[in-house]
Amino acid sequence: MNTPHTPDANLAENLRRLLPGREVTRIAKRLHVSRNTIYDWINGVREPRASHIIALCYMFDWDANELLGLKKEERTNT
Repeated sequence: MNTPHTPDANLAENLRRLLPGREVTRIAKRLHVSRNTIYDWINGVREPRASHIIALCYMFDWDANELLGLKKEERTNT
């Protein structure tokens, strides 16, 4: 499995790092959004819906928690 997480990275930073070499037009078509929407996600202007995050994770074999920048201790209920 690919690991999109970088320490203390947020969603936009992870998307920016992971998507630049990929075809934004193709991704946008598969997700039924505009290219500008993808660029807004990458630049932190907007955040993708949960369904889009799930779709991206399936498309690229990413872990959603890591894509979102969640650390293990943030995911556990104490």
